[in-house]
Amino acid sequence: MAALGFDFGCGSVPPIAECGRSGRDLEAEVLKSMVRGVQVKESFFGRAEDIASSCYLRYQRLQYLWHRLTRPNVSDFLDVGFGIDLRSCWFREAWAHHLARTKGFINEATREGGSEVVVLGVGRLRDCPLDELVERFGRVILIDIDPRAIAWCRGAVRRYRGRVFCEESDVTGVFSEWSKAIKAIRGEGEEQVSGYLRKLVAPKRQWSDDTVISLNLLSQLGVMWRDRVARIVGHDTARTENVAEATSVAIARLERAHCLGLAAARRSILVADRFFYSASERSAPWEIEDALYGLWPERLPGRSDWLRGSWLWQLVPPDGERAGEEIVHEVWARAFQ
Repeated sequence: MAALGFDFGCGSVPPIAECGRSGRDLEAEVLKSMVRGVQVKESFFGRAEDIASSCYLRYQRLQYLWHRLTRPNVSDFLDVGFGIDLRSCWFREAWAHHLARTKGFINEATREGGSEVVVLGVGRLRDCPLDELVERFGRVILIDIDPRAIAWCRGAVRRYRGRVFCEESDVTGVFSEWSKAIKAIRGEGEEQVSGYLRKLVAPKRQWSDDTVISLNLLSQLGVMWRDRVARIVGHDTARTENVAEATSVAIARLERAHCLGLAAARRSILVADRFFYSASERSAPWEIEDALYGLWPERLPGRSDWLRGSWLWQLVPPDGERAGEEIVHEVWARAFQ
């Protein structure tokens, strides 16, 4: 891949060259260190707003631990949600460009309004222009699988009672079913596990006849299912060639089913990671990894894209978590109708 230079709107990134290391592995290590305890940085005590941030993070940690004890079946989703909360607070300036671009794209794509809009992967509304959606649509439905995020959303949308509805739901509809089946056969060996993974069929789900927004979610389906398989069968088994390849096949089907579900709506908006970039003192300047296991949906069945956008999300700025390390996601956005 040719060297590329990118602009964040608040600084530039050095040229990016293709390398072989996994950015996901780097992120997994960071999230594990976060889950062990909130490490409040010294700089947080420099201003009153930073002190408030440290208190907020301590409160979020207690809330996270409570949910993890009471909801072990979604502990992996809680882990990722907690990591997002920490990074959004630590790196709020670095994230500002991505959040603004996401909201701006959605605002442009939903100007016509409609009877209903469903937002998948809403999180804590950081990248969702809720006020504008409420003005343009008769009914707004917010969906996320993280119970902490949905609990927060329910409190945040009270002023829109009767107009905005929050739902805790697995957008794939199969994570629980597939997980139980793999747990039942994990002791039968690598061949049985890989054989089952290859046979999995992801159903198409229709969330709305009107408008559906998939919000920084598509690439997370693969990350979450890959990690879920590793937790069930063990990391050594998950890394074997047969199981790793079979897991990739299942993830590609999940991604395709998600896109087919978007195509079932009159209008759909897809905002998703397209590439992961990482840099560290131990590697070449930049390494690149495809964020998706399947193909990027240039078109959806029966739909054409009428609006496109792309930008970089500086997930972790230089030296943000570890000396000499940086993580960047390239985000693509499409509006279909």
